[in-house]
Amino acid sequence: MFVAIGEDMQLVGFVSVWMAEPFIHHLYINPSHQRFGVGRALLTAVQQWLPLPWQLKCLIKNTAALNFYLSQGWVAVDSGESEDGKFITLQLKRG
Repeated sequence: MFVAIGEDMQLVGFVSVWMAEPFIHHLYINPSHQRFGVGRALLTAVQQWLPLPWQLKCLIKNTAALNFYLSQGWVAVDSGESEDGKFITLQLKRG
């Protein structure tokens, strides 16, 4: 797990990884800190430690997150449905 701490020493985001299959399990950025590069910085930090390719699942209804991942070069490789709704499995092959 990597965390991002703001200037006021408050947690502003984190990323957790399932190492068995380089899988991004959670990427969360406090809404007040979104669109300032925090998510990109966290993923860059993970890349120093965990080799690509990575995968993650993103709920289709989470359009902000889905747009973020697509803008960062992630591509759709599968889809499905869970108790939380329809999702897309995304993969990142290059950083």
